[in-house]
Amino acid sequence: MRRRPVSFVDTGRRTLAERCGGTVTQLISRFLADESAQDLVEYALLGAFIGVVSVLVWQNIVSLLGDRYTDYNTNVPTLWEPPNPAGS
Repeated sequence: MRRRPVSFVDTGRRTLAERCGGTVTQLISRFLADESAQDLVEYALLGAFIGVVSVLVWQNIVSLLGDRYTDYNTNVPTLWEPPNPAGS
């Protein structure tokens, strides 16, 4: 006895509405009324917002640190004066 191969593809002639259990109008109205993934979308938007704000804050921190380092690098050498030689 030969086994029939398992098929993961629906080979029948049923329409999408028949496979999902209803007419297309019912499918669309059920999709619009479903709020089960609303939390996921909200968390994704919150994560994207936090990511964008983090990038902007990081760019400002980098530029401020660069400015402070440049100020330090240009002002420090002028703060110290070598002492006069003893014989002058």
